[in-house]
Amino acid sequence: MGIASLMEASFITTTANRDEYSMIFTQNSAQWWFDTQSYSDATQMRNEFISLLYACATTDSDFFAAELIYGELVGNVRLHAPGRASIALSWNGVHPTLTVHDEEKNFTHSCELPADPMQENGRGLFIVKSLAVSLKFKDIIGDGSKVSVVLPVKRKGDLQHLFEFADEAIA
Repeated sequence: MGIASLMEASFITTTANRDEYSMIFTQNSAQWWFDTQSYSDATQMRNEFISLLYACATTDSDFFAAELIYGELVGNVRLHAPGRASIALSWNGVHPTLTVHDEEKNFTHSCELPADPMQENGRGLFIVKSLAVSLKFKDIIGDGSKVSVVLPVKRKGDLQHLFEFADEAIA
């Protein structure tokens, strides 16, 4: 999906009901709301997220790590928190911050490897912590949990505002 298509989609979905998939752009961020049980929503968001990173980041950025971090965090929400969730990509400095907000419940966060190396799960947050610039957790009483990760990608130096190039693409 091209950036112009993303921008056109944002104008359509900014007034969408939060019970449906929606996406909003602001000057330096993009935010998505979705049903964690919808595979198509998760796939569409991943494609949009990756498109934004490639459009706004320098070529020497670690896109693989950023996509793996995204996949681990969104995968955890889809697996462990049925219901509504939101994802925000904000880019106010050199590195963007990805925030995943599970609106349903708090969770126990451990960034350690499991004791049993053959265990099927328990490695996701360890992987995220290893690849991210930084990682933070925030539990919100009655409103789930937020995980914020500073991604290992760098903003293109010529972009003053994250989506300024999109106006030209649409015109």
